[in-house]
Amino acid sequence: MLSHVFLKDCQFDALMTFAYNRGVNSLKNSTLLKKVSVNPKDPTIGYEFSKWIYAGKSVLRGLVNLERVNHCFIVRAKRRFHEGPGNVLYCGR
Repeated sequence: MLSHVFLKDCQFDALMTFAYNRGVNSLKNSTLLKKVSVNPKDPTIGYEFSKWIYAGKSVLRGLVNLERVNHCFIVRAKRRFHEGPGNVLYCGR
């Protein structure tokens, strides 16, 4: 799947979390995986994660938080995050 790309552990963890929650076929067929395969630090990957926050036509807060954390893991390659106003998760420094 990602045989030609070096990923940090936290980046790999984010993709595995995605596959676990959304299904392996969803990951395999996603633009997200294509972009990660080309450049794991591509800033547009965050947009790809933001596509996966819906259950039907409703935005689910839990999915928003999960995808925000996954974005941190992939793009910023960080494991730290904290809660900000309104229990929104932000990447750590």
